[in-house]
Amino acid sequence: MQKNDFGKLIKTTDWLLVALVLALCLLGLVTIANATCDPYAENGATGLAGIAARINPYYVLRQLVWIGTGLVLGIAFAAIDYRIWRPLIWYAYGFGVLLLIIVLFMPAGRGNVKNAIYITETLSFQPGELAKIPYILTMAALLGARTTPVKHVRELLIYLAVTALPVGLIIAEGEVGTALVFMCIFVGMMFLSGTDWKLLLGMGLVAAVSAIPVWFLLSEYQRNRILDFLDPSRNLNSSGYNVLYAKTATGTGRVWGKGLFREGALSQLDYVPEKHTDFIFSVTAEAVGLVGCLIIVGVLLMLLVRMLRIARTASDSFGSLICIGVAAMMFFHIAENICMNIGLLPVTGIPLPFLSYGGSPMWANMMGVGLVLSVSMRRRMTRIRRF
Repeated sequence: MQKNDFGKLIKTTDWLLVALVLALCLLGLVTIANATCDPYAENGATGLAGIAARINPYYVLRQLVWIGTGLVLGIAFAAIDYRIWRPLIWYAYGFGVLLLIIVLFMPAGRGNVKNAIYITETLSFQPGELAKIPYILTMAALLGARTTPVKHVRELLIYLAVTALPVGLIIAEGEVGTALVFMCIFVGMMFLSGTDWKLLLGMGLVAAVSAIPVWFLLSEYQRNRILDFLDPSRNLNSSGYNVLYAKTATGTGRVWGKGLFREGALSQLDYVPEKHTDFIFSVTAEAVGLVGCLIIVGVLLMLLVRMLRIARTASDSFGSLICIGVAAMMFFHIAENICMNIGLLPVTGIPLPFLSYGGSPMWANMMGVGLVLSVSMRRRMTRIRRF
């Protein structure tokens, strides 16, 4: 790449999108530090020194590593012309499927879920998270190659097949929540590419009926999550405990919150389970209240809107559909995580983008943002045919 070309790419970079991602990462570090704070650490210090004494550096430092490595991946994906992936989609798709097959032979975790490939006893990654990116690229290439929207059932078959393979493997691993993410990406990309809504509605009805047998494939742990959502009071001392205290912590934050790093918070006293991952939103709501949560949700929504804006001005359908796929992926994560934290949807273990602790989700999100930035940096500033 020549120096002039690099300068042009920098000028066309969507710096607002970059700023939103960095702001969310910074918020994530603060919320994770708050969630994992040790309420019993006493050294006589007050003010900032007292807060520093209670912060557990383990999770914060590891999250910094995930953010740093994620930024490297994001920059790499942004620097590479996204169009280079078009002839490589089947290799990328096959690699993602291969990782999902390998994870079937890994030891099961909590709830009999096999969702990680272990490199060492303490170092692992989740193929289900990383496989979303090649899936988005594959769907974008297939849909982008069309000259007309999908209007007939037979035209859906290739897209259903491409979706069914990873979704089937992920369900076999016990990761129903991640499978739902793939389905949301599928629906979002198909709908916004112009697919007849009646086809999608009919397909949704068929999928709803076909999902009934999946109930018998779920572990008892996963079934309890659904039953607890339908009847929150059925088992408050065991399987329903997490939702009960997540909702309680959210409510106790009221309008302005109790404050960050405050001693005696429900989350810091370990009443809220998975407080730095699945239930980071409840922990944050307790600390910053309704006002703080609205700000966080506002930043997340701005991120989605910015991606859709880039989709509308992309140079080609391939780039536009990549942006739509990444936005659909993040939309489901945001909606599901927040709703499960306040009891509006069953708990599925879906992390909140850039705020929840974890490496694999951070990498997937950063790669997705990198792809969107690649589209942004190479778009013509003209509006072309889109959704």
